[in-house]
Amino acid sequence: MSFALILIGFTGGILTGLMSVGGGLILTFLLLLTPSLFGQEYSMHRIAGMVIVQTLFSSSSGLVTYWRSRLIDTYLIRHMGPPSLIGGAIGSASSEQMSHELLTAIFAILALIATASMFMRRVEANSTPYRNKTWAVCLGLGIGLLGGLFGLGAGFLILPVMINLFHIESRTAVGTGLAVGLLLVVGALIGKTVGTAGTGFPWLEGFILAIGAIPGGLLGSRLGKRMKSQSLHIIMAIAIIIVSIKIWAGLLSNYGLVPKF
Repeated sequence: MSFALILIGFTGGILTGLMSVGGGLILTFLLLLTPSLFGQEYSMHRIAGMVIVQTLFSSSSGLVTYWRSRLIDTYLIRHMGPPSLIGGAIGSASSEQMSHELLTAIFAILALIATASMFMRRVEANSTPYRNKTWAVCLGLGIGLLGGLFGLGAGFLILPVMINLFHIESRTAVGTGLAVGLLLVVGALIGKTVGTAGTGFPWLEGFILAIGAIPGGLLGSRLGKRMKSQSLHIIMAIAIIIVSIKIWAGLLSNYGLVPKF
C-alpha cells in the first residue's frame, strides 16, 4: 500500500504543478478510489489530512519554478493569501464535525461548479489585471473555508477566480494559485491538527504521499511553464470533467439512482 500511495502522490504532484492546487481535486478522487483496490479505504476526514500534508510539499516544490520565472501576481498573494490561511484553519477544524457522506456530497457539488467554470470565457494573455481588494479578501476567505474542508480538494476554485474575475493569464494564475494555496494549506494543517487532537492526524500516510509529490510537483511545474496557456486550460478542463462525472456517478449509485460500475 505504501508504494501505491507514493504513485498517487507522484501523480497528484504532477497535476498540482500543472494546475496549481487544482490537482488536489484529482488527488482526493484518487484516494477515494484507488486504495479500495488494495483492500484499504479512507474516510473523507482522513483523506483531507493526507492531502494537506501532500499538498504542503507539492505546492512548495512546484512554486519554486514559477517564482524563479516570476509567473506570480504579488497583489493577489498579499490580499488573498492571509484570508485563505484563516479560512483554511476554520474549515479544516469544522470538517471534523461533518459526516463522511455530507463531505462527499459537498465535494461533488464543488466538482460540478469547477466543471462549469472551465467553459467560461477566458481572458486574453495581455489583458489588464482587475484589482479589487474587497473581492480578493472575501474570495480568499471563502475558498480557504472550502479548501480546509477537503485538505485543499476545493482549492481548484482558485484558478477560475483568478483567470475569469481577476483577468490573470493561465500560467501566472497557476503560480499565484500555488503561493496562495501554500498559505491555505498551512492554515488547514493548523486547523486539522487541532480538530484531530483526540483521533490522530495521518502524518505517516501524508509523508508517504509526499515522497512522490515532491518530484511530481517539480516535473509538473516545469511542464506547465513550457506549455501554452490554451493547452494548459484544455488539460485542466478534461481532468476536472472526468473527475466530476466519476464523483457524481459514485454518489448517485450509493442512493440507488444509477447502477454501480
